[in-house]
This record gives sequence, C-alpha cells and structure tokens, in this order.
Amino acid sequence: ALIAEREGLELRAARVRKHPANPLIVRDRPWEIGRFNYTCVIQDREEGVYKMWYQMISPRSRNNQSRCHYAVSKDGIHWEKPALGLVDLNGSKENNIVFEELEGMIGTPSYWVYKDYAEIDPEKRYKMMVQSWGHRGRAAKMAYSPDGLRWTFSKYGNLPGPFDSQNYFFWDERVGQYAGYFRSHVQGHRSVSRATSPDAFHWSLPETVETVDDLDPPNWHLYIPGVYRFEAASDAYVMLTTCFDDKAHLMYPQLAVSRDGIDFHRFRTPFMPTGEKDAWDGGSIRAIGSEIVFEGQTGFYYHASNVGGHVDGGTNGIGLATIQHGAFVGWHATTTGTLTTHRLRVRHHHHDKFFLNVDAEGGTVRAELLGEDGSILPGFSQADC
Repeated sequence: ALIAEREGLELRAARVRKHPANPLIVRDRPWEIGRFNYTCVIQDREEGVYKMWYQMISPRSRNNQSRCHYAVSKDGIHWEKPALGLVDLNGSKENNIVFEELEGMIGTPSYWVYKDYAEIDPEKRYKMMVQSWGHRGRAAKMAYSPDGLRWTFSKYGNLPGPFDSQNYFFWDERVGQYAGYFRSHVQGHRSVSRATSPDAFHWSLPETVETVDDLDPPNWHLYIPGVYRFEAASDAYVMLTTCFDDKAHLMYPQLAVSRDGIDFHRFRTPFMPTGEKDAWDGGSIRAIGSEIVFEGQTGFYYHASNVGGHVDGGTNGIGLATIQHGAFVGWHATTTGTLTTHRLRVRHHHHDKFFLNVDAEGGTVRAELLGEDGSILPGFSQADC
C-alpha cells in the first residue's frame, strides 16, 4: 500500500518470542477432565483484565464430552480459576466450569466469545458463537450473556454448515457489520470462509477466502481460521490459521495478513514453530487469534501439546508468545536492498523528524527524503543520514 519501488528485499513474517514462564495454564484441578481443546482469550478494555474461556475434552473413549472453563488474569501471565458456582460436578459447584456440553449435542462443540462494547442491551454485552452438532446437522449457533458466564443459547442453529472447527467473529468497523470466519472445504481440503451479519444473528452465506494451493504440502489443511481485525490500524486483518497435515499429524500456525479481510497473503513458514522434541509444546501448537497487548508488545496465546495433532495422550497447556507491537511482517534484505515509498503527506508540519521502523542489528540502514519530482531534498540525502 505504501511502496512504489523495491529491490533486493523479501517480505517475511515476524519471529515470535515465547514467554519464559510457559506454559501459563496447565491442568491442575480435579474437575479439569481430559485435555485442552479450543480456547478463547480477550483483553477486556473496560475492566483492564485478560479473560479466557477454555475447553477441556474427555478422551474419545468417553464420547468426547466437553466442558467450558473460565480463567482471569490481571497481568496476562498469572491466571486465576475462580469458583463460579454454576455447574454441579460430583456434588460440588466449587469449580470454574461455565457450562457442560450442551444438551442434545453430539461431537465436539467449540466456541468463540466476543465482548461487544457498543451493545446497548446489557443482556447481550457478551456474544458467543458455538459449533453445534444437533439432530438437524451441523451449524453455527449464537449465544448471549451479560457477564460472559451465564449464557442464553439460540434454540436452533443460526448458520447451517460443516463448521466443525473454532469459528471466529467480531464487529468489523470498516464494513459496518459483524464478520465471521468459518471452516469451508475446497476439493477435500479444510479451508477458511467468511460471512457477514448486521446483528450477529442472521448471517450471509460463507464464501471461501483462503485455501491450500500448490505451495502447500499435499496433505495440508487450514484447520482453524484464527482471524481478527487489528484495531490499532484502519485496514489490517490478521489470520493465525492453525494448519494440519492429516498424515504426519503436524499442527502449527501460519500467519496471513490482509487489507480487507478477504484477500490474504499467507506465509508458508511456521509462525509459531513447535518446541524441542521433549518440550511441552514440542508436538503440536494451535494459535488463539485475538488482539492482545502484553507489556507494550503484540501477544498471541496458544495451546500446545508434546504429541502431534489429533494424537491422544501426552501433556498440554496454554502459553504466550510476543512480537514487537504491530510488527507482523517486514521487508528483509539478505545482502543489500532498497525501498522507495509513494509520496507521503506530512500532516504535522511542526515535526522535524522522520522515523523508520527498522532492525539494523548486524547491518546498516541509510535513508533520504525525495521531493515531488523525485529529487533529493537538500540536507536529507543518504550522505547526510
């Protein structure tokens, strides 16, 4: 959008830094039965805390029964699992379970929570999209809550479709509608589709926006959409799609970026690579796609395991990774490269400095300013830099 000419540069995704305290959340309560599955994290701007809804799913031999649990954190590192008093499990409500697997549902439900700060109805301040496997087939079902804990679910599915994944949705200010991202299927490969809604209840038919191609391995799937709008910019969308090789059981996120939420540029390298072989995240990683600011950096929560994707057993937990705030991608010079922007309008004429966002460790950077005709402005040549 800003570049007129470039030479000797390659666009690359950022390299994340995993937090040394990982895993931040592990299974350490007697009522946390099974393994971590789909998880949602939001940074509550009103209350100044981080909130998490995480799913524990029992082994397949027990029919995949699942429960939604809740955790909260003031700093994003230390998490509390409060006693909510909502669900009776083995004669006690002293647990952090929000709800159990919905009545009449089969398969594995998944959910995504969105806090709608502009909602005028306090009973619908929190909105949830849950994957339903009811008797009428699969569908995305909506739910509402005043506090994120006590939920009212739609009686029927709001959007029929084979969305057996964690579907994402948010209010997209740029288009004035809710945008939802769902699993779709293209020639047998799991892919990412998009739909819109004026009220988060009635949805358009999803259209595929990202799928596998010749640059991907033959058994590759875009398993979880992981899309959100980066609100610190006017036109930036981030996709942390968790990818899956259904033969080798490889599972890790790839990064894709977009200016409109439809046309994505996806990087094929692992955005969150798995850890060492014996590490807690050495087998598989699933990204949790939401805008998180952690200590002035852009953060990404993820849940991981020391075994491959869809492999039973092993240990798992939830961790955090970061990058420089908003620096999702950058131009990289392997030797020498040049970049010239389009003409930029300076809106604050009293500013006498021009800032570059550059990491020149191990190298050098020089800059110059050009006038309307392309000539170098006096005093702002590379020699003056």
